[in-house]
Amino acid sequence: MSWISVNMRNYFLALVTLILCACLYDESSRRLLAVPEIEVVKPKPPTNDASLRAELEDLFAEDEWELGNCKRVITKEMTLLFQECTQNTEGQWKLEPLTVVIGRGLTDNDTASPIVLKAPKGAELQFSQSLDLTTESTNGPPIKMGRMIGDVEIIRAGDLTDKQPLHVKTKDVWIDREKVWTTEEVDMALGAATMRGRDLTIYLAVSTTAASNVDSPSALLDRMNLVYLDELVVPLEQENYTDGPNETGKAKDDSLGGVISVTCNNRVSYDFSVDKLALYDRVSITRTVEGATLDRFDCDFVELTLLDPTNQQKQRSGPLDWIDSLRASGHPATLNLGSQEFMLEADLIDFNSVKGILQANSSEGVHLVRQNLRAYLRQLTYQYDPALPKNLGLIDVDGSGNVVIDDPDLAIKRLTWTDSFRLEPVTPTDIDAMRDGKADSKFDFRIVGHVRAELTDNGIASAGEIGGRLKSAPQIAAADAQKKTMSLQPEIFRAIQSVSIDTSQIAVATQQLSLYFEPAADLGRTPEQSGDTSFSKQLAVSQPATNNAIVQSNGPLGNLVGFAKSPQSDNLRQPVARPRPQISGDVISAQLLITDEGLEPKDISINGMVRVEHQVPAANGFLPVEMLGQTLRLIRGAATQSSGRDILQLGSGPDRPAQLKMEDGFFVGPTIKVWPSENRVEVNGAGEMKVPSSLLAKKSDTPDQDATNPKAIRWSEAPHCHWGTALEFDGVQAILHGGVQIDAAMESDEGPWRQRMTGQQMLIALSAPVKLMDKQSIQSTELQQISLYESPQEAVVVRAEQRDLNNEMKAIHVLTSRKLDFTPANGGHIVGTGPGWYRGWMLTDSQNSILSPKAAQTEHLGNQVLQGVHLTYRDSLQCDLKTETAEFVGGVRAGAKKVDRWDEIVDVNQMTRLAIGEMTLDCDRLGFGVSPNYPKDLLKIPGAVTPWELIADGGVIARSNTEAQGLFEVIANRASYQSLKSWLIIEGAPSRSAVIKRVLPNGAPGFHVNSPRVALNLKTYQAQTVIKDAQVSSLPIPSRQK
Repeated sequence: MSWISVNMRNYFLALVTLILCACLYDESSRRLLAVPEIEVVKPKPPTNDASLRAELEDLFAEDEWELGNCKRVITKEMTLLFQECTQNTEGQWKLEPLTVVIGRGLTDNDTASPIVLKAPKGAELQFSQSLDLTTESTNGPPIKMGRMIGDVEIIRAGDLTDKQPLHVKTKDVWIDREKVWTTEEVDMALGAATMRGRDLTIYLAVSTTAASNVDSPSALLDRMNLVYLDELVVPLEQENYTDGPNETGKAKDDSLGGVISVTCNNRVSYDFSVDKLALYDRVSITRTVEGATLDRFDCDFVELTLLDPTNQQKQRSGPLDWIDSLRASGHPATLNLGSQEFMLEADLIDFNSVKGILQANSSEGVHLVRQNLRAYLRQLTYQYDPALPKNLGLIDVDGSGNVVIDDPDLAIKRLTWTDSFRLEPVTPTDIDAMRDGKADSKFDFRIVGHVRAELTDNGIASAGEIGGRLKSAPQIAAADAQKKTMSLQPEIFRAIQSVSIDTSQIAVATQQLSLYFEPAADLGRTPEQSGDTSFSKQLAVSQPATNNAIVQSNGPLGNLVGFAKSPQSDNLRQPVARPRPQISGDVISAQLLITDEGLEPKDISINGMVRVEHQVPAANGFLPVEMLGQTLRLIRGAATQSSGRDILQLGSGPDRPAQLKMEDGFFVGPTIKVWPSENRVEVNGAGEMKVPSSLLAKKSDTPDQDATNPKAIRWSEAPHCHWGTALEFDGVQAILHGGVQIDAAMESDEGPWRQRMTGQQMLIALSAPVKLMDKQSIQSTELQQISLYESPQEAVVVRAEQRDLNNEMKAIHVLTSRKLDFTPANGGHIVGTGPGWYRGWMLTDSQNSILSPKAAQTEHLGNQVLQGVHLTYRDSLQCDLKTETAEFVGGVRAGAKKVDRWDEIVDVNQMTRLAIGEMTLDCDRLGFGVSPNYPKDLLKIPGAVTPWELIADGGVIARSNTEAQGLFEVIANRASYQSLKSWLIIEGAPSRSAVIKRVLPNGAPGFHVNSPRVALNLKTYQAQTVIKDAQVSSLPIPSRQK
């Protein structure tokens, strides 16, 4: 029972489901199979009605059959006119002759310029529904398909006042509701343009109403495709070109017109709604004027949108005014505008005149040629103001570039970069005004990425990034002095990141370079007086005087870019060999004046690691100059349009002091200021100075004098001065303040000398004024005097070291004074002001020493003895370096003894009681030096001993204590000594005899002799004298002869 209940339940569920499906099917079929309500359209009267014929009489001539008694079928979009009809099948008819008027149908908004298709042999038409042709005028259904037999003519008829005529001749045309097409040959004329080809398809507008609402002559046409194009010719009417409203009477240029011819190997597509033309496969577009080809464009594909081509009243200033946009591609696409001397090759070219932008891209680089300029760019963008197309716009290159300029009159022959290039006008710049030299324009430029320029003198300039500003400048044409052209001159130039300039004229290395250019007030006023105008060509990017077309040139835009023309001669300018300045620093900034003669520096500033090397032209050669420091500032007060004084200022840094080097001399200090025109140099703070060696040449002495004098002293190292406060030099005198030290080195046949002088203040005087930038004046003068002055705390100190030919120490001399004057003339003189002292260490032959033989004995030196001398004086000293003599005046006290070391000090003030081997001498005046009249040939013998002499005057007191002879004391008016004879000559005064006292080594009194004159041999202590009186305590007993 339960089983039966389950089956019943399933049965009823299935039954209910089937009933519901049946009801749903019945309702759906009723709705879908219901007959729709058809809109009843009021038919028009037959065509023999005069009012109806008037609707078409604006389309046909009076004698044409379309205005006669003919049959008419009117659809929503069109009207069919025919005379005979034959029904082939249901809905298919043959009508002949047939005229189709597209745009005059059942709608109320008929177009004033419909499209008319004429087929004299008629057409076979298939309508979408059955057609009743029993009456003369029928409201028919739309055409589903049709074929117009034989020759077919398609025209635009009606009111063509503001519309472009259309005329197509072909045959066997197919037609439906949406398009008209044929595979036969086609001759088409659209306005003044003509086209020949095969396989044409014309797509009609969706509806006549939509087309009528568009104010366009091509409203009934949607687009057109021509599979095979033989030729497209578009004349450019000259009367439509104008140079502006203020120049309507100006003669027209034939190059603005001409004929454009288009060919391609594949289809052509034209969209009438947006006036867009597209061509495919090996497209070639040329413009010819009077049979000469001026412009040519070759590519694989081009899409061209015309700018209001049907507007015959639109004023156009050039061929580009016909173009709304252009997009072309190829391998490559080549644009060759001979009228503008311009060529462009790229894989993709995109131009939009509404947005004012031209873009070119290429995987292998965009190739651009402008007169003598060639450029290879990764990508190019040109953007301008569409409202002012004649104004120059922005040039932007995103990527690498390589520009080659074939013009020796320009400084640059090649420019390359890796990242970007940008050139943008700062002020509106009209092309015509700039070409005629009437514009005052400025351009900013920027080039980024390993910028490298090759110059015409084979120089190289490179940087990580450069930029700046160019300004237009009028230039008088060489051929016509009354005609001005426009050139571009630099106003601002900047470069950063490893900037390097290496040319025949200058070498620069820096991290940042900034140049500011200022034209001189008289620049270009008198070109006939300047003689050479090559500089203006080098500096400026000038407008050419003549045209040199790539294809052929006859157009007014031929000088758009404006690079100078190549000269007729093939001889390039050869750089002249001359010294060039070398400049380096972290940051370099300069203000340069542009003159007819060239660039003239007005203000130069360098910061960080400054280094400047140059050779300044002089009368008899070049003067090498080098400047080092942390900062440099050069202001040319003597430059054109400048006032004031020339000034050069060098500043130092923590590890880089300021240095000014001239020849082998230099100035070093925290801050060096130079006034070249005034020959002034100032160094503020502690510094150094080295005298150029050319100032030390003994011009007053003849070379023969030095050759015959083996003792002649020559400078081996020029004086090197140090000071602590400041230096001032006025071309004649140099004054050094604050702890002065001067080091120098001389040499003679006996060996080198090294000197050091110190004092509070020093004066260096020259014999004649020196011009700092004149090598001849430096070489014609000489060092006249060096003066040293003491400070309240420290006297003037002079130290001289003499070495032998083996560079072994031979003598040390130390001299102090309150003031010391050194004059190098006539061999050299030193004059000092006391009080002061002198210390000397002299290594000499024991036989030539003033010491006793036993005291002169030295175990470690053999026959040599090192004797030390200490001398004090009160008034003055004088030294003659030529005769090698010295004289001390006033309270002279001297002491001598043997020393064991060069640093052992001899102090005469502690010699009150003499030790063994010590000697002292007191007098008013003491002079000593090399013995005169000694045969000079003997001095040339190697190892020869130099004889010397000593003279003491006024209150002479001499004491000597020897181990063998005891203590000797001499009191006299005068004493002299000759090393060759070893005799000490003692003389008394006229009123007082000389006194000689002796104390024996054991302390016992010796003799006491008074004599007017005594000769004492210091080696043997033998005496020769005239005794006035004597006291003898004990006499030595001579040894007996065996």
